[in-house]
Amino acid sequence: MKNPLSPIFCVGILFVLTAVAQQPATFNEFSVPGAGTAAGLGTMPVSMNSSGVVAGYYTDSADVAHGFQRASSGATVSFDAPGAGTAAGTGTRGGQINAANAIAGSYVDNNHVYHGYVRSSSGSLSTFDPSGVGTDSGEGTMCNAINQTGTISGSYVDSVNAFHGFVRSAGGTITTYDIAGAGTKGDQGTFGFGINAAGTVVGYYIDGNSVAHGFVRTAAGAVTTFDVTGASTQPGGGTYPSVINAGGKIAGSYIGQNGVIFAFARTASGAVSTFHISGANVTSPNGINASGAISGNYFDTSAKIEKGFTRSSAGTVTTFAAPGSGTSKDSGTTPLGINSAGVVVGYYLNSASVYEGFVMTP
Repeated sequence: MKNPLSPIFCVGILFVLTAVAQQPATFNEFSVPGAGTAAGLGTMPVSMNSSGVVAGYYTDSADVAHGFQRASSGATVSFDAPGAGTAAGTGTRGGQINAANAIAGSYVDNNHVYHGYVRSSSGSLSTFDPSGVGTDSGEGTMCNAINQTGTISGSYVDSVNAFHGFVRSAGGTITTYDIAGAGTKGDQGTFGFGINAAGTVVGYYIDGNSVAHGFVRTAAGAVTTFDVTGASTQPGGGTYPSVINAGGKIAGSYIGQNGVIFAFARTASGAVSTFHISGANVTSPNGINASGAISGNYFDTSAKIEKGFTRSSAGTVTTFAAPGSGTSKDSGTTPLGINSAGVVVGYYLNSASVYEGFVMTP
């Protein structure tokens, strides 16, 4: 008998891309005041809205994290969620921003437990946790996206280290969910990531064999699961969607049979196309805008550093590195968000292994 939970397989063509690296028209690099200047510290932008307002976090000289909002003019406001820890490795992290300048993220308390927060456009902060969240070190609530209406998508970890998805409305109502087939052991379960204006969530679940599968969940709770053809079915392998745009187009990555991480895009109707940058063993989409343009990073195996890429809605790929990024092993450029104008935000590691932010205007 056919398994009613079988994923939907969509046939795509793998394009191996040899993109011509080119510097963009404008590269604005920045560090938030108060950010640490030692290796492993610094400024980490996470997202940017259509007005060019950037949100993210920075770590200070004591390795404590603080949230920030940066206007397109460069004016920056920093903030801390109530209850955020003040010891090394704690503090206010994340920073997903919507068009109204509301920011969602997570903070880590002094017991190293994660909690969700939302910061309104006026600067007021509220914190929250879904029912059933774990309270031991490393457990808690992770906010991964916020849509235009203020609905938040994320995951939480319970007391046995299994993951569950949640959505939180702008009014504060939290709905938790588990995808059928998700495992219940540590590091298995349901992971909610991107959410669009319609309230559709994209993410993945890890089954009892530790294989990942993609899902799309509507605001009404209807779920579609899928796997990208060619994704590994070995433990740790599978399909990992992460972002979704207003039209329902999804981007993410999958792990192939040989352990190489490839990228994919999936339309709202379920058609999948895959792509991979030549010479990379990792191609990872991190952002998608309304037109379907994708931003992300790849690992250049010859230089052994991270580099950035954008992929237009037509499939044209441009690779780049922030001018200030280091060129030594394990340094490089990590683009995250891309807004409706195609402007990309992210961070890079400089030659001293300090994190710096950048805004790239094509």
